[in-house]
Amino acid sequence: MPSISLQESSRWLKTNQWLNVRNRIDEICAYISSGNNLIDLANNAGFEYAVLMGWINKDNARRKMYEVALQDRKEWMVQTLLRELHGISTADVRKAFGDDGELLAMCDMPDEVARAIAGYDVDAEGSVRVKFVDRLRAMELLGKNLQMFVEKIEHMGKVTLEHIVAGSMGEARPMVSANPVIEGPTNVAEAAE
Repeated sequence: MPSISLQESSRWLKTNQWLNVRNRIDEICAYISSGNNLIDLANNAGFEYAVLMGWINKDNARRKMYEVALQDRKEWMVQTLLRELHGISTADVRKAFGDDGELLAMCDMPDEVARAIAGYDVDAEGSVRVKFVDRLRAMELLGKNLQMFVEKIEHMGKVTLEHIVAGSMGEARPMVSANPVIEGPTNVAEAAE
């Protein structure tokens, strides 16, 4: 049996004490639900992720609470992303400038405007050119999330009941019409005209 060093023993004791605080799982789940992750929590607490995950999985109630926290985090991320897309798509670029028409310092801009800035360039004369994030793309992503745009795909070809039955039986049948339709010139002389 391998011996445990004093340092490892101390770490184990610290981990055990940290985990056995009353309602610790509630704190962990609140941390996860707010968009954070277990790896950072373990690192900040000073022990390994595997230890924390093992402690959670050891108890059904803790495991279920953690699974709910993961679902909550997913919803948090969706809401955060939608909020950011909304901010980008509705940012008023005029708020990036002061009353004198000069570009404001980033720290003086409203948050929604600062978030909508993709970058900026300063030329040799000191003029600043600001590049904003693509508002149209942000609106498109929001619209797709709300299923406002339906993309239709048309399929060309002819499918018969015979093809469907053959496919369900595992037979491969070519989808060729008995009477193929040829469009365009039918001979070389017509093609030259």
